[in-house]
Order: sequence, then structure tokens, then C-alpha cells
Amino acid sequence: MTAPMHHDVPLDLGLASPDAVASQGPRQAPVRWALVQRVRREIARGTYETPERWEGVVARLVAEGVV
Repeated sequence: MTAPMHHDVPLDLGLASPDAVASQGPRQAPVRWALVQRVRREIARGTYETPERWEGVVARLVAEGVV
């Protein structure tokens, strides 16, 4: 995208046009593979979903007014 001219010289800011950005699709965060592997191990062992974790989830949902 070219910015307005200043002193008859175009100022190129090196920014992509909005159309170019939109065509790239949504940006995604990189996959945190170490976290994925840890969670998979915990699920396999049956230690991922604990009563304490569920209590925390419920407390956050209540605090946010979801439930």
C-alpha cells in the first residue's frame, strides 16, 4: 500500500493492501506441540479431568456470567 505523497515523492510503508491481507485467511497461532503431547498423555492416564479442574472451569463460567 502506498501512503499519500509527501513533497511529490510516494512514501512506501511496505504495508499489504487490505485485499491482500484478507486473501491470506485468518492467522493461526503456532501449535504448541509440547502442550498437545502433555495433554494427550494426561487424557490417556485419566488424569486430565480432575474435580479441581472442573471446579475451576465452573467458577470461571459463573464469574463470566455464562452459567
